[in-house]
Amino acid sequence: MNTWQNILYIVLSSIGFLVSIRFFFFVLMGTYQKNTDKRILYSSLHDQLFFSILIPAKEEASVITNTLKNMLQIQYSRNKQEIILITDQKETIAHKNESTRKVVERWIEKNCNPTNSGKDKNQSFFEGDSFPSIYILDVPITYDGTIPGSYKNQFIPSSKGRALNYALSVHSFSHPYHYCSFFDAETHAEESIFSYIQEHTSKKEPLPVWQGPALQVRNFKHLSLFSKIAALAQAFSHDYTLPSLLRWIPFLGGTNMHIPYSMIQDLHGFQATCATEDIEMGIRIWDQWNTIPKFLPIVCTEQTPANFRGYFVQRYRWGKGIIDVLLHANKSFFHTPKERSWMLWKVFLLGPIEWYLYGILSIFYLSHTLQKISVPISSFDVSYFLFLGTSIVFIQSLYLRYRRYMQYNKWSVCELFQFFLLTLYMVTVLPFFSFLYGLPFICGSLLSVYQKLQNKPYSAKREFWEKTPRTSEK
Repeated sequence: MNTWQNILYIVLSSIGFLVSIRFFFFVLMGTYQKNTDKRILYSSLHDQLFFSILIPAKEEASVITNTLKNMLQIQYSRNKQEIILITDQKETIAHKNESTRKVVERWIEKNCNPTNSGKDKNQSFFEGDSFPSIYILDVPITYDGTIPGSYKNQFIPSSKGRALNYALSVHSFSHPYHYCSFFDAETHAEESIFSYIQEHTSKKEPLPVWQGPALQVRNFKHLSLFSKIAALAQAFSHDYTLPSLLRWIPFLGGTNMHIPYSMIQDLHGFQATCATEDIEMGIRIWDQWNTIPKFLPIVCTEQTPANFRGYFVQRYRWGKGIIDVLLHANKSFFHTPKERSWMLWKVFLLGPIEWYLYGILSIFYLSHTLQKISVPISSFDVSYFLFLGTSIVFIQSLYLRYRRYMQYNKWSVCELFQFFLLTLYMVTVLPFFSFLYGLPFICGSLLSVYQKLQNKPYSAKREFWEKTPRTSEK
């Protein structure tokens, strides 16, 4: 082995060591933060908070009724919350009676027994004695995505930010102590979520922003082996490293996030042309109010894309969107340019930089393993497979921890067989294809940099509201 190979090995080993140290540091800090948050009770507001639940739901007919049913089970005063489902007129026109809007309307009429209701071209509402008011807002084809909004003489591409801005434009948000709570169309929340925020909100301070974990494991038994590992990794990241991240960067995750309406109003809503409107909003909130979201230790559950193609499309969009935000974030409010630059660097170092480091390490381990197949086992191989064995135990522990969210009622022969396949996959396949987990993030971020260098538009049409296929739920 020559000198340059030795240097390369030392550099890569150092990167792996630093990534591992950061991982364990975040786990310890996250565990401490979660336990500390549970012990703190602020002086509760005398007046109850009001929550507007906003759920963008384009082409979500297969999961939206289960989500609505879950939201109706939240234990909080009925007259202190409302549900706003935001559908898309493009879908309503194309699918007519099977669109998300029509499916929801039929379900409410059948299951909720509304005492008052109304419908027009772009809106439906339902009121009843046993449930909070429900509104369905159908985003017009020509709505431009801004607040207060205007209408063009052409079709405007759909995006999540555009849908949310439409609701913020046409709906009345006039209650005191008003929160907007954002959930994805397949997100299920714990019934105590609003009560926790109410009990932990001080009447002596401005209303804080809250961000809680979203565990993408609910459709676990429908996932490929590749997606199972991705689901467990994402769940662990939100459950244990999110509390630490929220000590340093203004991370918002798009779902299970709760923002005072006054902040959203002052910022004129979301960036409709951004694929990661949540991160972009978090940075602007930090800019203007010098505040970072508080960690909300109330879990929500979601789905993970069922196969590699769905995973790649979703993470590719996330990777490009985050780098877009960092490259195009050029306005300052509360902070100096130096402070703002340092915050953007922190967002990069605590997030996207891991995609590149993990990709480099994964490819290195792959090439090294292939090179050593015909060579006697070295100490490096022993340490690598020891690390692999530790990883297997770790992933299996995660599986047992998050199993209660995975739609399993009891251990079955099928689940035991899946568990065996998961272990076999980690031993035989994962070492050779682990770089695929970071690949979509890397590709998306490289496209963002390329478009910036070419002075291309902020976001191309293909990065807009491209839907992730859902799996069926009982």
